Amino acid sequence: MGDMTNEKQAPESSVLQLIRQQQQDNDGLQNKDIGQALLMAGFLADTKFIDFVDARLPKTGKTDKIVLSHGQVLAILLVVLFSGQYRSLLSLQGKLSKLAIHGLLGLAPEIRIEDISRDVCSFSLDVLWEYGCAQLFEEYGAAVYKQYNLGECTEAHLDSTNYITYHSESPADLAETPEDAAEIAAQDPDEVEILERVSSTTSEGATSRKEPRLTYGKSKDGHHELALVSVYNFCDGHTGIPLLSVVKDGNASDKTVFAELAKTVLPALQKYFSSLKYLVADSAFCTEESFKNTIAAGVHVVTRMPDSFTVTKQVMDKYPDPYSLEPIYDEGEWHQAHGKTSEVPRGLILKGLSMWGLPLTGLLVFNPNLKQTKGKTLNKRATKEKEALAKAVKHKFKCEADAQQYIHDLEKSAKYCTITDVEYKLIEVNERKGAPSKDPAKNKKKLKEVRTSANVCLDLEKIEELVQSECYYLLVTTDVERHWSKAELLECYKRNSVVENLWRHSKNKRLFLSRFFFKSEHRVETILWLVHVGLIAFTVMENLIQRAALADELHMPDQEHRSIMKKPTCTRVIDYLKDFGPSLRIDSSGIGKVVNITNVTVELCQCLGETWLQLLLEHRYTVPQNLVPNLSLNRVPTGITC
Repeated sequence: MGDMTNEKQAPESSVLQLIRQQQQDNDGLQNKDIGQALLMAGFLADTKFIDFVDARLPKTGKTDKIVLSHGQVLAILLVVLFSGQYRSLLSLQGKLSKLAIHGLLGLAPEIRIEDISRDVCSFSLDVLWEYGCAQLFEEYGAAVYKQYNLGECTEAHLDSTNYITYHSESPADLAETPEDAAEIAAQDPDEVEILERVSSTTSEGATSRKEPRLTYGKSKDGHHELALVSVYNFCDGHTGIPLLSVVKDGNASDKTVFAELAKTVLPALQKYFSSLKYLVADSAFCTEESFKNTIAAGVHVVTRMPDSFTVTKQVMDKYPDPYSLEPIYDEGEWHQAHGKTSEVPRGLILKGLSMWGLPLTGLLVFNPNLKQTKGKTLNKRATKEKEALAKAVKHKFKCEADAQQYIHDLEKSAKYCTITDVEYKLIEVNERKGAPSKDPAKNKKKLKEVRTSANVCLDLEKIEELVQSECYYLLVTTDVERHWSKAELLECYKRNSVVENLWRHSKNKRLFLSRFFFKSEHRVETILWLVHVGLIAFTVMENLIQRAALADELHMPDQEHRSIMKKPTCTRVIDYLKDFGPSLRIDSSGIGKVVNITNVTVELCQCLGETWLQLLLEHRYTVPQNLVPNLSLNRVPTGITC
């Protein structure tokens, strides 16, 4: 073979020459994303979030080097969180460099991405925690509810969930670049906290407020081996908008916390929502303290009575045949809305009930349509219990009495299974060490251990009874003066699902957080505050979007782009903006051009409001050449007030 270095280089093809020319023409151009960040940025601007926060969290002390206000920092974190940028604060600047963050939030062009450091974000999160996450959430939520004229809030729905923590022996494993890993590794491990790719270092100085403890407890997600925190949310029953969010210890008891919240939180909610009349919760709310605290606040209770309560058993015994009850809804209307295969729920209004000396009105409900879903849930639990018991029955003990007591305890704890054919195998050994004696009388035996074994099988009759009980239940209310119809009371309780929908959205990885990694507990509450403020924006915008779709003012295509959705969700809108949302193109002279603006995007911004439309204007994203630097960024609070 000849010397290749002496050969002449082949001329570039015409296609390659064109590409080279395009590279030169595009030199200096920048592309930045707007996409779904348009939604959160518009909401924050419309509610004047930055001014609202700055009025309550002013910059104090030695913060001259920090050019951003606390409201601006929290707004930046919300836009990043809501735009699907699941990264830690260590890589926050890299993600911000791809977003048109200055134009979206109206930040001064002098603010550099380097100014939005993780130390700055950590400081603002600490200031938020000192002020009180629940207090600021309550104030902002009430102001938002009032601003958008969402009607009177007559029902507050209460429920709880857990957020699971995942311990990491090596936080650097969570970094996405070698630089991030090196920066994490250089820190003190006790000062690192990573929450579903949103992380921050702990602040200096102790705090006087009590932190929610990350502890082991009964996980609602089934991960009992992991530490967790408990979160309690109040939501409006008609719009689903969160009214208040409270973070508690991971092992907090719902019954205890519910009674506490009824005493402390309800008066605070009534300060902002004077029309609040009903507190709706599940059966964990059924304690004497919870009921009396709620009534003392001037609010009525709507809840489900536990099946184990005497009043429930007495009612069930009196009406053993659920099909003897009357239909709750008109059969024609029900079949038109739910199909002919769906059975009409049956019910009976019961007057004269009482509990803890309190008069109650009840509704005995039978909904056979729940059999399928409840059956699946209970069978799944039963299968898990069977697998656990099958392992547990194989055990070793020092004596037979301990073994029998152990099996007895297992039988009592089994909810869906039965334990049969129990065997106790006695393992004996010679008392005397060494070789056995030729004299059999001297070869005495002693008990070494008792090994247990048994068969575990599903108790199908018990499972069927449990499924039936899930379909046949008793609702009660303390409002005995109102002339309830069966449908009114049932629909009031069923709207408690708005809180469950909130949890589902908050744990959607595409939207917010589903889990978090941590090394310290300090900033868990503030990160969850960001998530729940994002949920306020999510639910408000979904209400506005569905109103517009109902009025034929928004024509959002479905996933396959085959038809127009009659009731589009905010999740669908986010997916659309991810794929077809606008973006920003900036030339070398700093002139910004917003591209990819579709008709659907314009309709969407129109139905949300003028503020969202303004985010599509190109002048917001152009850097003025003669701008006078203004690094103080002092803002006059002009936002919404409670």
